[in-house]
Formats: sequence, C-alpha cells, structure tokens
Amino acid sequence: MAADRASEAHLRRVALSLGRFTAEDLERACRAAPKRVTDALIRWVRSGFVRSEPEARYAVVELSEGAGAGTREGNLWRAMRLLGTFSVVDLLAHSRTETVAIPDRFARDYTRTLMTAGYLRVAKPAARGREAVYRIARNTGPAAPVIRRLAALVDPNLGGVVWTPIPVVGDAS
Repeated sequence: MAADRASEAHLRRVALSLGRFTAEDLERACRAAPKRVTDALIRWVRSGFVRSEPEARYAVVELSEGAGAGTREGNLWRAMRLLGTFSVVDLLAHSRTETVAIPDRFARDYTRTLMTAGYLRVAKPAARGREAVYRIARNTGPAAPVIRRLAALVDPNLGGVVWTPIPVVGDAS
C-alpha cells in the first residue's frame, strides 16, 4: 500500500527535480502506483505543468515558457500553482530565473497580499524554526494576480473607501 501514498504535491516536487522523465521514472522515484502517476500526468499536460515529448517522455515546462513569464508575479504565481503547497522559501527556489530576480521581501509581500485577498490559505502555521506553508484557495487561472497601488478617496466619517478611479470586480456601483 505504500505505493499509493504518493501525494500530488510530492509527485510534482519529484517531477520538478527530474525535469525530463517517463511515467516509469516518476513511479520509481515516488514509489507511486502507475494509475496515480498516469492520472497526474494527464492533469499536468492539460494544465501546462508538463509537455509530452517523443518516446513517452515528459518535460516540466520552464517558468520562462508559461503565462506571466518574465515577471516576478508571474513566476511566483506559476510556482504556487505547480507546487500545490509551499513556503515562501520554496517559492523563491522555484521562481527565480536568470532573467527574473525576486527579492525575498517582494515574495513575502506578494504572499501576504494574496492571503489577505483570499487567494491563499495556511496549510501549516509557522512554528519555531519553520515557515508557514500555504496552499492556493482561489486558483483563477494561469495569469498571475498583480498588485497595483491605486488612488482612492477614503472618508473616515463613512468608514471606508468611497471612490476609486477603477471599479472593483463584483462591485455593483
């Protein structure tokens, strides 16, 4: 039964470390059941995490090839979607490329903003010597949510924002 215990997140991490692989390579490396690996590969090809190659091989799609490629937000969002569960350190390890530098503070701020907006949930709270682990709660697609600083009129007498130059999604006014 140990072969059936490979989680989706574990399969993804192993696939990321392998880069190019066959289904059998992934089964062996994860000690996973063939059906679990086949089902995961079908989902991954559809989502763009891997691409199918000749001779029954698969390749993890590089961060530079996906939606939002070349931006800090795009690389972080893509890593979040691919990893399943992650800490900020995990994100940085899987998001930085030769052409996209991502400061630690930016990754932490982006993660905090996505948490506040309801896009992420805490999977494991931070503990002594260990960072919090997150998971996506609202996966709206491959294009990364982007933080924008906007002008707004705040009236403390009314208790909040009364005007923005851009309507808020879902706002009836």
